Order: sequence, then C-alpha cells, then structure tokens
Amino acid sequence: MATTDTSWRELAGWLAVVGPQHVPTRMALITGALPREAVYPDTRDWPALHASLADLLTRRQEQLAARERDGAPR
Repeated sequence: MATTDTSWRELAGWLAVVGPQHVPTRMALITGALPREAVYPDTRDWPALHASLADLLTRRQEQLAARERDGAPR
C-alpha cells in the first residue's frame, strides 16, 4: 500500500460525510462491495465531522491559506 498524508480516520470521515452523494460509493453499496456501515457508521465516539463537502472544502482552503501566510509548505 502506498503511503499518503491522509490518515485512515480522515478517509473514514470523508466517507461518512460525502460517501452517500458519491456515485461510485453508492454503486459499491448497491452491489454489496461496500458494507452499509462504512458509509453510515456509528459516529458517536468520533471527533466532530464537517457538515458537508462544501464545509470541508471551505475549511481546507482556510488551512492552506493559513499555511501560506505562515510560510509552511502545502
């Protein structure tokens, strides 16, 4: 498996927030290739998730702008 800057927890968060609107994810649910719990997990003990993909993207842009102001690499 390739290494990335993205943790599995972040990917799970993306799947829980955006997965239901993502066509390939929906197809994987329909065909049974992906269990329902992957997209609709019990998130009671998770950190707070973004409310939507738009919210996530807005927050990410804010993070990148702050890094740029601070001179940190993207």
